[in-house]
Amino acid sequence: MPCQLVCADQTPAQYSVTAWGHKDGLPSTFIYSIAQTADGFLWLGTGDGLLRFDGVQFTPWHTMQPNEAPLGEVHALWACRGGDLLVGTGAGMLGRMHDGHMKSVTLHAGVEWIEEARDGSLWVAASTAVWHVDGTNLAAIDPPIALPGDWLSGPLEGDDGRQWITTRRGVFRVGAQNRLAPVGAQPAWLFRGKDGRLALLDESGGVRWAENGKTIWRGDGLLPKGQTISGATADNEGSVWIAFRGNGVIRVAAPGGQASAERFTRDDGVSSDFVRGVFEDRERDLWIATENGLNRLQRNNVLSLTRREGLISDTVTSIAADEDGSLWLGATDGLVRMAGGKQAEYLHGARILSLASGHGQLWAGTTRGLMQWKDGDMSSVRQDAKFNAITALTEDASGVVWFYDAGKGLFRQRPRHSPEQVKDRLFAHDAVTAIYGARDGQVWFGFYNGDIVAYRDGAFRAYSTQEGLRGGEVHGLTEGAARELWAATERGLCVLTDEHFDCRNALSGLPGDRVLWALPDASGSMWLGYNIGVARMDLQQLLGAKAEGREKPRWRLFDARDGIENSPAVKGSAPAVLTHDGHLWLTTSQGVAMLDPAHFRTNPLPPPVHIEGFEADGQEIDLSQPIRLRPLTRSIQFSFTGLSLSDPRKMHFRYRLDGFDQDWRDGGSRRDASYTNLPPRRYAFHVSAANSDGVWNDTGATLDFILAPAYFQTIWFMLLCIATALACVILLLRMRLRSAKRNLKMRYEERIEERARIAQELHDHLIQEMVGIGMQLETADALTPDEAGAKRPLERAVTLSRSAIASGRLTLQTLRGRPTTGPALVETLRTTAEAYAQTDRAPVQYFVEGEDRTLCPEVGEEVSEIGQEALRNAIKHAGSGAITVRLHFGALLLDLRVRDEGAGIEEAVLRTGMPGHYGLAGMRERAARISAALTIESAPGRGTTVHVSVPAQRAYDIAPGADAIVQRRWSLWRPWRRWREEKVK
Repeated sequence: MPCQLVCADQTPAQYSVTAWGHKDGLPSTFIYSIAQTADGFLWLGTGDGLLRFDGVQFTPWHTMQPNEAPLGEVHALWACRGGDLLVGTGAGMLGRMHDGHMKSVTLHAGVEWIEEARDGSLWVAASTAVWHVDGTNLAAIDPPIALPGDWLSGPLEGDDGRQWITTRRGVFRVGAQNRLAPVGAQPAWLFRGKDGRLALLDESGGVRWAENGKTIWRGDGLLPKGQTISGATADNEGSVWIAFRGNGVIRVAAPGGQASAERFTRDDGVSSDFVRGVFEDRERDLWIATENGLNRLQRNNVLSLTRREGLISDTVTSIAADEDGSLWLGATDGLVRMAGGKQAEYLHGARILSLASGHGQLWAGTTRGLMQWKDGDMSSVRQDAKFNAITALTEDASGVVWFYDAGKGLFRQRPRHSPEQVKDRLFAHDAVTAIYGARDGQVWFGFYNGDIVAYRDGAFRAYSTQEGLRGGEVHGLTEGAARELWAATERGLCVLTDEHFDCRNALSGLPGDRVLWALPDASGSMWLGYNIGVARMDLQQLLGAKAEGREKPRWRLFDARDGIENSPAVKGSAPAVLTHDGHLWLTTSQGVAMLDPAHFRTNPLPPPVHIEGFEADGQEIDLSQPIRLRPLTRSIQFSFTGLSLSDPRKMHFRYRLDGFDQDWRDGGSRRDASYTNLPPRRYAFHVSAANSDGVWNDTGATLDFILAPAYFQTIWFMLLCIATALACVILLLRMRLRSAKRNLKMRYEERIEERARIAQELHDHLIQEMVGIGMQLETADALTPDEAGAKRPLERAVTLSRSAIASGRLTLQTLRGRPTTGPALVETLRTTAEAYAQTDRAPVQYFVEGEDRTLCPEVGEEVSEIGQEALRNAIKHAGSGAITVRLHFGALLLDLRVRDEGAGIEEAVLRTGMPGHYGLAGMRERAARISAALTIESAPGRGTTVHVSVPAQRAYDIAPGADAIVQRRWSLWRPWRRWREEKVK
């Protein structure tokens, strides 16, 4: 029987038709013309105006330009080289659309055709005349040329730059002085061939070159008689598509020199047999304009065959490929062998349950038992039992046939022997769903419960979930080029490595969990069958993706959009096979499907990307103007599209908002993106897209905009808030310091009062009593004779009493005195030195430098105490060395230096002090209380210098007329220093 196999000539089964009508959003279904502009949009001239189509959505032109008048019927479209669109209407308007705006003139005759010549001028055809028009201002260059007869096609520019046009009275060429020169007397239709040359189609279907009249092919009997041709178009493969007004579309091709025709009509899915024209887009898809909608005719990557294409049955259970290149199809009505373009039928009426081929023979499990085809004959195998439910079988490397009967169990049959049952315990409790004979002689068995059993070296070895299997039903077993075992299961794809199975599923990056079959090919690809289609992926990449979280494999899914009209299905033991010519055959829910990887149709064009709309808080934003959004805009939304008309549903988008996103966001197939609560700044929105073959448009589209800040979001407002906060903090700090100062002053006054009370007690009691004691001692001394033994002790007692009274009065003066001026401070130091009068030492020298300033009481007191302690130490240890006291009133510092030229202080004493003596420690403590810097410089034999330095802002009681330099220098830091002082105290 004759059989249609896949070859260079495409059959209708290898094309899929997609139709759009009112239900798909097409406003007007009567389409006159189709054009595609450089930006990728498809434009439709319809009975109700002009439409733009991006593969998903139809947009009427008058809605984009609300101030423009309706166009009415648009009969002609032409896409200019510069991207503009030429529009011709049935009312005689000729327009040029640039950036969405139309510039038009009226020709007072319905426009049927427009062409842009190489020089940029336009040639416009009406039913009875042709105009030559300037391409820029649309003004007529020459008077219109009257046509002899009704217009058919053209004008089209030839290689010599002259225009060709055809009417009912023949073929004409525009000659000198814009006159038509006849070329042929028979009606014909102009079109451009694959190489761009002008060709003519006659009413019989013959095609010849327009320039030289050479015949390309003859069309005697090729086209139906009595049918009206509406146009012709050549595709990129050289085939000619002829549109008829009432008879659909016919594809004419002559790959072997003999022309053949195939018809596409309403029965093949075209929306109407009344066709106005055929157009091929940039992705080599064909678009058919009819009176009832828009149609896309697309060559499939997959050939689907059913009973309509000559199969014996729509229910094919198993497929097997023989070594001689023949293909076996097991169906519910028998067995078919396809070879050499012919098919032969066997076992008519028998249901084929399973197939297995090898060693030049075919084994078939049928309802009539186990059958064998060899040397052109089909015979029944000798059986000791009736096997009528063989659901799985294979032939191993040694020629042993293994088969599983659903009612009787597992059997094996050696050559020239009867079948013998396998009674191993591993096969006693579950059904065998798949059997595979490996090249190394092993035999593998898959079970319904997901376990797998291997037969090697005469023994069986079981694998279960403990070895990594997932537990789902095993649908198929096969091996790769490295002899690794692959198992297609209900819960994923598993591979055996080192006696352990690694399984992948949807979480590992596969298209799904349920794998119907798996077939590795010779080119390094893995083919996986799913109920949604067939996936192809790189085998090495698949082996590398063994677990969740690792790099996921990339795959290409072939589904209904590629021509798999019916879902892949498993109805027998061999649902798919790779033939020796590289074709993949698989069973589907109706019939079979075939993929030819060597002739896959791929789309290398990156899809143009356009940002269609921009909304801010629900308000549409004009994209033609610089965008500055009002403050406090809460939500924004972008709408965009990508132009891949061959398969727009498989397009993939990604987008990024510069100024907010760190990296690209995966948008999937969505054509919109939204953001909320963006901070005010400058933004740039980027979007890019990939077509169904993964070709990315890296340039994409970009939209810049500014989100203006509210007054409280500006940097000046923020700086003002920071300054205000700092001012408040400083104010609070100053108030706190002022309060602390008041408290300190109160405590200081209390301290002064206490000292005054103590001084009064000393004066009224202790010193008076000591004076009385001294007077009594002096009297006793005067009454005691010089030669008396008590005379010397009395004199010593008188001297001690006088010294004690002097020391007491000095202490009383210290308690009473509050040196607040330089002279007072020096006088206090002088009094201290005079209390230790010695005749053998040099007098103390006092120096006062700088302008005298009033001191703060607490500073004056502490500096006085430090100076007195330093002076007492100097008097005690200086000996005959000089002692100098220097008081310096500086603009920035108050300095007091006490220097002696005595024996000096040892380093250990200077560092840690002497046990039981606290003079040095006391000086340091007093200096710390007034935030003064105290340094003591001394070395043995080199004297000692005590230097105390107090900041002027801390030392001086500054009056309104005080030094301006000090005021400026310390005013800014006063709160900080006061806080430090309070903290120290």
